[in-house]
Amino acid sequence: MCRFIWYAVAVLMAGLILAVPVQARIVRIDIQSTSAPASDGYVTITGRAYGEVDPTHPQNAIIQDIELAPVNPRGMAEYSMDFTIFKPPKGGNGLLFYEVVNRGWPLSRATPTWGIEPLARQRGYTLVWSGWQADVKKINPLRHTMTVPTASENGKEITGWVWLSVEVTQPGPSTLFWTANRDFFMYDPVDLNAPDSELTRQTGPDDPPVKIPREDWAFARCDAAHPFPGIPSVESICLSAGLEPRYAYTVRYRAKNPLVMGLGLAAIRDLVSFLRNDSQDSVGTPNPIGGTTKVSAMQGQSQSGQLARAFLQLGFNLDEQGRRVFEGMNPVGAGTRTALNVRFSLPTLSLTVRLGHLRPGWESPFVWMPEIDTVAGRYGWLLERCMETASCPNIIDVVSSSEYWNQRASLKTTDVLGQFDAWIPRNVRMYFVAGTQHSPAPSAPSENICQQATNPNDWSAYERALIVALEQWVLENKEPPQSQIPTLAEGTLVQPDAPHIGWPKIPGVNYTGRINALPLVDFGSAFNAKDMTGILADKPVAIPDKKYAVLVPKVDADGNEVAGTRPAAVQAPIATYTGWNLQRAGFAEGELCQNTGAYIPFRRSRAERDAVGDPRLSLEERYGNHAGYVEAVRQAANRLVAQRNLLPDDAKAIIEAAVKSDVLQPVFFRRDVLVPERPVMVAAGDFNGDGRRDLAVVTMDGVYTLLNAGAGNFGRPIRTDGVAGTDLARDSYTSFVGAADFNGDGKDDLAGERVLLLSRGDGTFTVSRRDLAHILGIGDFNRDGKPDLLQADDSGVLRVLLGNGDGTLRTGTTLSTTQADPQIFVTVVTDFNRDGRSDIGLVSFSFAEGHVFRVFLGQGDGTFRSEIRTQLACGPGCPVRAADFNGDGVPDLASQAGVALGNGDGTFQSPIPYASYLNPLFIAAADVTGDGRADMVTGGGPTGPAISIYQGRGDGTLSPPVMVAAGFSAYPGIAADLDGDGRIDLAIVNSDSNTLSILFSRAQGGTPVARAVSAAGGTAVVAPESLATLFVPTPVTTSTSAGAPPWTTSLGGVSLEVRDITGAARLAPLLYVSPTQINFQVPSGTALGEATLAIVAASGTTQVGSMQVDTVAPGLFLVSGTTPAATGMLVDLGGNQTPLPVFKCSSSTSGVSCEPSPIPLSTAGARSIYLTFFGTGFRGANRDNVTCSINGMQVPVATAGPQATTGLDQISIRLLPELLKTVWDEGMPVTIRINGVAANSVWIAVK
Repeated sequence: MCRFIWYAVAVLMAGLILAVPVQARIVRIDIQSTSAPASDGYVTITGRAYGEVDPTHPQNAIIQDIELAPVNPRGMAEYSMDFTIFKPPKGGNGLLFYEVVNRGWPLSRATPTWGIEPLARQRGYTLVWSGWQADVKKINPLRHTMTVPTASENGKEITGWVWLSVEVTQPGPSTLFWTANRDFFMYDPVDLNAPDSELTRQTGPDDPPVKIPREDWAFARCDAAHPFPGIPSVESICLSAGLEPRYAYTVRYRAKNPLVMGLGLAAIRDLVSFLRNDSQDSVGTPNPIGGTTKVSAMQGQSQSGQLARAFLQLGFNLDEQGRRVFEGMNPVGAGTRTALNVRFSLPTLSLTVRLGHLRPGWESPFVWMPEIDTVAGRYGWLLERCMETASCPNIIDVVSSSEYWNQRASLKTTDVLGQFDAWIPRNVRMYFVAGTQHSPAPSAPSENICQQATNPNDWSAYERALIVALEQWVLENKEPPQSQIPTLAEGTLVQPDAPHIGWPKIPGVNYTGRINALPLVDFGSAFNAKDMTGILADKPVAIPDKKYAVLVPKVDADGNEVAGTRPAAVQAPIATYTGWNLQRAGFAEGELCQNTGAYIPFRRSRAERDAVGDPRLSLEERYGNHAGYVEAVRQAANRLVAQRNLLPDDAKAIIEAAVKSDVLQPVFFRRDVLVPERPVMVAAGDFNGDGRRDLAVVTMDGVYTLLNAGAGNFGRPIRTDGVAGTDLARDSYTSFVGAADFNGDGKDDLAGERVLLLSRGDGTFTVSRRDLAHILGIGDFNRDGKPDLLQADDSGVLRVLLGNGDGTLRTGTTLSTTQADPQIFVTVVTDFNRDGRSDIGLVSFSFAEGHVFRVFLGQGDGTFRSEIRTQLACGPGCPVRAADFNGDGVPDLASQAGVALGNGDGTFQSPIPYASYLNPLFIAAADVTGDGRADMVTGGGPTGPAISIYQGRGDGTLSPPVMVAAGFSAYPGIAADLDGDGRIDLAIVNSDSNTLSILFSRAQGGTPVARAVSAAGGTAVVAPESLATLFVPTPVTTSTSAGAPPWTTSLGGVSLEVRDITGAARLAPLLYVSPTQINFQVPSGTALGEATLAIVAASGTTQVGSMQVDTVAPGLFLVSGTTPAATGMLVDLGGNQTPLPVFKCSSSTSGVSCEPSPIPLSTAGARSIYLTFFGTGFRGANRDNVTCSINGMQVPVATAGPQATTGLDQISIRLLPELLKTVWDEGMPVTIRINGVAANSVWIAVK
């Protein structure tokens, strides 16, 4: 019955509104740029729109202070705003998708978080962004600003009280207001020195605020050069005693000149209405997307989603002609509404537990349908106005777990006392994405203040599926999945205490049930709480005996939430993922850690979890192995696709990420060492002369040495004391450059940025020099066998300090430079031109040239040639490392931009891009995967508690990354053999957790894992049906050969089981078994990816190794037994064939050796010569993807593919006449690439 009454009212009201003359409009659009069409036809249009509204119109009357805004001669209040349109070809699919910018930023363009733009391209959306927040500064072309009038009364300034809270992450004398921070405008105080301005501090919202005496703080900016009271500034506060991270500070002052912020709501309404309905503006400029829009939808995340809720509740989804503006709406991560429409509005403020507890935004109504608020004594609902005017959109409301803990999201689905579930109307769907934090990106605050690692569970893929569902709802009337939220009825929405929520007792986790509670706040009689409109009281007053019920989702035995949309990461978990985290000691300990969730990983094995008393099942107990984990993820992703919670492309990406992950991969064994006081740098060297690599860590508290006790065991950190009476008294030695023996005593010393530390041999150091300036690198620049140093003075001039071999240094040459006052980031010392002399490469930055890589080629006498400059595209820190990534013996350059292949003369080719996670803060280059090819390791970017390992393919390209858990902050790091087993290990600094993570390249528990290699090329990648070798102890005592194929799967009483990434197990055909070696054929059908190898014998099954399986893994043989594994054929004009030797081989007691056999060319002018090489691992290749070069010259490939013998492949090439004109008695390298992957080189000779 009620429904029919509402619709009747809707028709009546719509008719009345249509009778009102049109006033509000976009007067003019100024198109500022139009991009060239992209390959798919999309163009980007930017400009500024100019609009006006009638302050007397009923639709605008709700805008706070609109009647006090200045008007033009037509009586209209004016505004303008930036806009951007991402326009599809031919109008797209008819959906105008308006993304509300967040503090001026279009999130889908400023960051890749949501992936909305690729989705729009795929589905044909028209994307629109525009400014709506008038306090945003134009600091970046991507940022969208808005200009609105200032309210005044009869030409006089309006004043009023403003208050806001700030917090700091490190102690300091002053801080910028969070809302100002140079990115936003701040309301000016009437008087900077007004005695009635107040500053208070408190640890948590429940603690009584402590007032700071007015004489002890000022509106000012303070630093070492300008101590308190500092430089007067409206953007900053300064305390005489300094600010501390454990407090939140609230400043209250009388401000002047409020902006009519509520015009931002009308601006969105009128711009979208213009783009949908008008053909041109008032001066004749055509609407750039006129006539293409069928329906429109609004989407906003966090602050922007809060604005979407306010936009609808205040009635702005109806334009002044009575037309609905948006058919769809998608608020995301919005627990509240943005209080834009109040005098002295501060829309940028973050409403977190410590910063927003006394800000407007948490007023009822909370729900979409009628609600009686018995706490505040009012009635209302978010759809009230749009129901009256038949302008309600279809709504998909999405929240993460963080919104329950930090933004009281339970009030969106229950009554205010938490006693019953609220009714959800038919035009609304509500979704809770379980196990997620507020921001879907796996990122963390710049200074981590949380007790646990932040939650990396990226939920943007599930939001994309819901965007598609909203599109289908408004375009096709296809209803989305039913709401997926925790409820009281199902017992999945509960009180936050541990017994109710079901929280497991996880060691190392302090669960307190802390939530962002909500008391009723009185903002005064001039404030309309229901509409969050009006004028705020001088001081808000919390009423402690009137509180709303805030509930949270229930969890399972793992601590993961049981209701809502459960992502693949929660259905197949490797950790507990929460929407809450607590601040750690030194901050507001025990308070909620802003909008950050927690990541609490499972233990690998039952033994590990039993040792610490972790009740959660281990990874091995859940999945068995990596393949079991991948299968669990696959099944979860497929279920989510079937439920329309995940798009097929995103499901595929999630499964691929699981395949590439290090979950239960026997790659590294991690050992964390606690290091005092924020480690910032690590170096490796033999500091006590025992032949083992030790580690030295520089921290905020000095230098600590970890002596290597052998087998990967390191002793306790040994501290080096400071130097009394000097600037080193606090033991702070800045950063390391590296280690070398500077005094010739057989023990490595340390070179710091400004100091030289000589080892005492016991893990401590003595300061030899403390007057050095910006030491950049170590090398033997004059080839006297003594380490030298490179330094830069404050003006950027480079000098060499030559080592005397006794710990002293003498000034050497000054390097020429053409760049004034550069910032120098990092230095590489290597032999770029292969002349046996140390060269220098360094990265410098200037505003004139950006980042430049500068190479100084050494002349072997301590002097250098003029610099060679290469422009470098990189971001913060600009780390670079040198290694040979394509196997040509020339150092290449790895940077944030990719791998730039070296030309052997100090210059480089353009970088080969790689699949990076934005800009890593450190890079290491070494063969960490043990396949004989250089790999790249990165960390410190937005990858959460992990590093990325990019395996080199041997041609300068890198495989997609494998993520390896390496502690929270995971940078910087070094690559070196730290346990003496010949494998490259990693040592990673974790400054935020005060640990050094050492990653040994071996299996869990310290047992080395054998890697199967190609039987031909010896590389650590094999292909299905290829021939492989595994060097591992076996149960047999004698060697056995299988003879000619077909080969059996049992030889000498043993078999080899191959279990691939899908979990399928097959026995491998065996060619040869000895006490230390197994030669076998990779079983047909083995899935691509990591596979484990186990010996099956009478004594049982023993896992002994692993192998990486790829489509192709080309390797070339030199010999088969004692016979050369290549043939040559001379073909005359008549087609007659004459065999030619390619290799000549001889046998001895030490084995078989081969060398090129010179090919005679005396009669080659009238004939063709074909060479056939035999190998393995490339039968899966297409001939079109096979290339061959001899001595760098491309030659034709005649045939490529399987040979008659099982597992053996062959390739035939034709020698070119140009090649035959040159005689190469000593040999020429033959390089064969299959699908871009290079095989091992073989050599031929021509005479």
